Amino acid sequence: MFDPSKLDLNVNDSEQPLEPDTKKTPIPEPTRNDPLADISTETTAPSPALTNDKTVISKPKIQEEDSDISQDNDEEIEASSQETIIQQPIPEAPKQVLFDINIAKLSDILHLLQKEQYDFATLEPKQDRVVLTFKKEKIEKESKNISYSVYSSILIQSKTSSGLDATVSTEQQEGAQEINIKNTAYSLICKVVPTPLGEKIFLKIKKIAKKATPTKKQPVSIGQILTFL
Repeated sequence: MFDPSKLDLNVNDSEQPLEPDTKKTPIPEPTRNDPLADISTETTAPSPALTNDKTVISKPKIQEEDSDISQDNDEEIEASSQETIIQQPIPEAPKQVLFDINIAKLSDILHLLQKEQYDFATLEPKQDRVVLTFKKEKIEKESKNISYSVYSSILIQSKTSSGLDATVSTEQQEGAQEINIKNTAYSLICKVVPTPLGEKIFLKIKKIAKKATPTKKQPVSIGQILTFL
C-alpha cells in the first residue's frame, strides 16, 4: 500500500512557487498619422512645377529645339531651291525668222493667186515679221514670212492698184480695179484694215469674162477676085 509518510513534504522557502508558463503578448504602440510618412525619402529630381527654376531649365531645351527646327527649315529650303534649279526648263534660244525672197512685189502675190487658184491672200503684220497667207475654201494652204520693207512696198502698190488712198492709214478702205495678169483681165479687190502693228491687207482677184466682138464680113470686089485668077 501507499505510505504517505515516505513523501517529502518539506518545502524550501527560498524556492518560489512556479508560475504558469504564459507568453506575454506585445502591446502595439499607438501609431501617429504623419502626413509626410508616405513621401518617399529617396532623392528624386525636383518637379519643374514645384521649382522656381522652370524657365532656367526649359530655356536651353527650347533654344536647342528652335535651332534644330531652323536647321531643318534651312535644309528643306536649300533642297527645294536645288529642285527648282534642276526642274526649271532652260529657255530656248529665239528662232531666227526666215524671209521668203521670192515675194518682193505685188505681182508675185497675184501670180500665185492665179497659178494655184487661191481664193484670197492676207498680209498680217506681226512683232518681227509680216505673215503672208494663202487660203482656199477657208483653209490655209500656204504661209510665208516677208520683211517689213517688202510689206511697205506691197501696201502702197495694193492701194494704188485698187484705187485706194495711199496716204490714209488709220481708216478701213476697200476698192476694186481692173488689172492684167499675163494678158488676162482680172478685177483686183483690195481691203485694208488698221491694226496696232500696221495695216492688214486682203487681196483677191476675179477673172473678168469679156465677150468676143463679132467681125463683120466685108464684100469682095470683082477686082479682088480677078487678082486671084
